[in-house]
Amino acid sequence: MVRSVQNLSTKRTPYFILGDLKAIKMTDPTTLYRHRVVLLWLTTGLGGLVYATIQSFTYVNGYIAGHGATPALIFDASALWVFAVLYAIWIIPPLLAIASRTTLANWVILLVGGFLVIGSTFGGIFDGFRDGGHIIATALIAITLPGVFALRATWGLLRTQAKSEGPLPH
Repeated sequence: MVRSVQNLSTKRTPYFILGDLKAIKMTDPTTLYRHRVVLLWLTTGLGGLVYATIQSFTYVNGYIAGHGATPALIFDASALWVFAVLYAIWIIPPLLAIASRTTLANWVILLVGGFLVIGSTFGGIFDGFRDGGHIIATALIAITLPGVFALRATWGLLRTQAKSEGPLPH
């Protein structure tokens, strides 16, 4: 929830009200840096979605090019559920970055996000060897590139919090 607080100089300053009703000034440098981390993780998740879409189109293209012959790789219902859960996990790093300000949450962002970026990159490379080089290029450009920037920003968030005394200011 964003509110504007009227101060004495009649200038409106935006504040972000947390669940425990502590106001955070939205122009605070740590808050702005945290928002940058959120946007980088959302961009990485969107890159994962782009990669999955292109990989799906490649699968369908192979099916059509084979004149209806079933491709060598067939997904059953449990495999499709695993993919759905895996891509749903991409929302955890940005949600933690925006909702929590603890050191533990920052480490979870770094570890879960790192696992997702590394796993998706290796999966994209493996699929690219099977389906074509464009899949490798898509995985590297859409997932790895923004993922590296998101991991770097998350590490910077951890270092910023370690330099300050205790958790980030509310």
